Amino acid sequence: MPIILQVIHGKHTMFDFGIACIYGVVSLGFSLLGSYAIAMRRGAESLDVRWQERIRQRDEELGAEKDRIEKLNAQVEDLKEKPTRTPFQKKEFQSIKSTVDGDSEQCKSVLRCLMRRGKLTRNAVGKIVHLPVGLTEAQTVEALTVLESQHLVVPSGQWIQNGYETTWEIPEKIELMLEELL
Repeated sequence: MPIILQVIHGKHTMFDFGIACIYGVVSLGFSLLGSYAIAMRRGAESLDVRWQERIRQRDEELGAEKDRIEKLNAQVEDLKEKPTRTPFQKKEFQSIKSTVDGDSEQCKSVLRCLMRRGKLTRNAVGKIVHLPVGLTEAQTVEALTVLESQHLVVPSGQWIQNGYETTWEIPEKIELMLEELL
């Protein structure tokens, strides 16, 4: 109210009205600039805190992934190593190795065929199904007889409609050792 009276009466008992307006505008400008600067700083700090939190979370995730990868790599290395054999298994492996090393190429060819196919069958007519490559039926039967006497193959038979069918297979415990030798 006193300012309005001053304007109406034109009295200059207080500060000059123009100067008061200039001071007011300047003060308002400084106040706005200061508030803007403070708001910008706080906003930047807030953004910085959020980014630091995100970076920290990513670092934790990466650390956890790195630990997981190291564990998996260690497991892979463990799996790559060949399992050690017990003394009994070593003795059995050496026995099979010496037997296979002493066998003829025909016997080795029959063993390889058995490893690939899983079994050889002589049908009721007396013919061997799927002969090993490069061997005749007589050579295959001879090799199977030798391998059977060495206990490297096991025969099994069954009566079928047209007669008796014989199947030779490698025992499972020997098959794993033969994979290394052949």
